[in-house]
Amino acid sequence: MTDSESLWAAEVFGHADLGDLRRTDRLREVAAAAARTPGGLVTEVMQTSATKEGAFRLLENSKVDPTKIAEAMAISTAHACREFARVHVALDQSAINVTDRHNLRGLGKVGDSRRTRGLQVMTALVLDAEGMPLGIGAMRWFSRPDAPTGWGEHDTRPVEDRESALWLDAIDDVARVFSEHAPDTKPWFQIDRGGDFWRVFDVVREHGFDVTVRASHDRVVDGKMRRSRLSKALKRSAVLGRMTLSRPKLGRIVLEVRARRVTMLMGDEGRPRRAFDLWVVQVREVAKPKDRERIMWKLLTTRPATTLADAVEVVRGYTMRWRVEEFHRTWKGGHCQLERSQLRSAGALMRWATILAAVATRVERLKQMSRTQGELSALHEFSQEEIDAAIFLSQTKKWKLGDVPTLHQVVDLIAQVGGYTGKSSGGPPGSKTIGRGMERIAPAAAMAAHLRRTSG
Repeated sequence: MTDSESLWAAEVFGHADLGDLRRTDRLREVAAAAARTPGGLVTEVMQTSATKEGAFRLLENSKVDPTKIAEAMAISTAHACREFARVHVALDQSAINVTDRHNLRGLGKVGDSRRTRGLQVMTALVLDAEGMPLGIGAMRWFSRPDAPTGWGEHDTRPVEDRESALWLDAIDDVARVFSEHAPDTKPWFQIDRGGDFWRVFDVVREHGFDVTVRASHDRVVDGKMRRSRLSKALKRSAVLGRMTLSRPKLGRIVLEVRARRVTMLMGDEGRPRRAFDLWVVQVREVAKPKDRERIMWKLLTTRPATTLADAVEVVRGYTMRWRVEEFHRTWKGGHCQLERSQLRSAGALMRWATILAAVATRVERLKQMSRTQGELSALHEFSQEEIDAAIFLSQTKKWKLGDVPTLHQVVDLIAQVGGYTGKSSGGPPGSKTIGRGMERIAPAAAMAAHLRRTSG
């Protein structure tokens, strides 16, 4: 009998073309082990000296291209998207920080500290219409040089050598894998202010996708009679109505909504600007909060927003971007603890990070599923042995071994094993308690599976 982690690893990484089938098999073994016992240190994840040695051989092998591991992950994600006409792609950049006191790992600059080095990574997290993580659609890596290279229009390097190329490359990667493996599914990119530059709109337009970007510049708008600034154009727009958002710790937020069609003039400094026909949706928090800044977003989008319902759809689509921030927390410092890694090279770190990215997405998906599709049978995501282990280790009296509770109920039991205390924890189970619980039930589930096999 195969456990759920092994089945998951085969599904996610079974498409990996690493030049040797033995490497692909090893990748699946390492990924399954990471899903059972996630951690930043390989020695904590792999349980025997033989599996530890095998994992290090895979991760430190220069013939194993990290982009091939990411591509396999992206293909499995595209397959999961085939049933949807549209998916959201939350695209965001983050820094992976690791301790490297003597600069021996070939990593780049990530801050002002000489002890901390790392890599920049662009991740495309794919979500369904309700914000359910479906997988990673692309990962792109970049190492910042120590010497300053300029910024924005003052950066004299070719576009493909700049850090901003991460956005464009990731979009191209998603386009390629979807065209090959999910051609009837259309991605809608959700991007924060870091991606507000004209080439993003240009490449998305070229692929025929939709995009929403939170504006960071008060751009020039080409009007019928004369040019003006975006902020002035919005002031002349009528209020369409109001909408509400709910966020953890912030509660219910009421927003005033405006929208209008604009022609944006964008381009590199010193060159003719290009015209982009877009819609801008502005939301402004009605009540001024006492302990934080008022929410005020200007969202540039290719999606028409002629009505309040259209504008609300754009805003809610943009909020899907929050999911990639939750993913980063789980991946880097939460359940997966990537930034504790002590691997010796940038290539090894990228390979390990990519595997752990899939694990972090799995945990985030399970968390969201338990909240939004909790009435599903627990067998949808878990083996009977894992369900029995959760029942046994949580010491619940509601179910007995062999029962099949709902997905929400089993996730709740798993979180209890991981330290979740119910209502006193301040909300539903989070990634940390779910992840810890999954780690703790894994040995018991493996033992139950072994006993079932040997007892006939």
